[in-house]
Amino acid sequence: MNRAVPGGRSAAVCRFGLSLAVGVSATLAIALLQSGPRLTWLGYVLKPLTLVLILGLALTAPPSCPPRYRWGIVAGLVFSLAGDVLLMLPSNRFLAGLLSFLAAHVCYLAALTSDSRLAVSFSSWPGWERR
Repeated sequence: MNRAVPGGRSAAVCRFGLSLAVGVSATLAIALLQSGPRLTWLGYVLKPLTLVLILGLALTAPPSCPPRYRWGIVAGLVFSLAGDVLLMLPSNRFLAGLLSFLAAHVCYLAALTSDSRLAVSFSSWPGWERR
């Protein structure tokens, strides 16, 4: 029986395929959004798709990746995806998109500083009680 081993060859092949799909999707989205109004709608499909694929890469990170880092990046990507979609909608959702990107950056900051002495600790923020 051929089973996929977490972090093994099957995971590496999956991550390579996702990486390739991210590159193709991002390249097509950029090209189509610059090509003029005729194919802009396809760029609006590919831009969020690229973020969903990057999210897939983050979710398939090797087991050696610290959980706090992984979930900070995943949360940041989800908020970034929401911000992109909110800014693409025809109605005026600028403030909601801006707040979504702000939340994404807070998540990225928490993830990227999770292993340092100056790490963001939500429990030390005003209004958060330690239990």
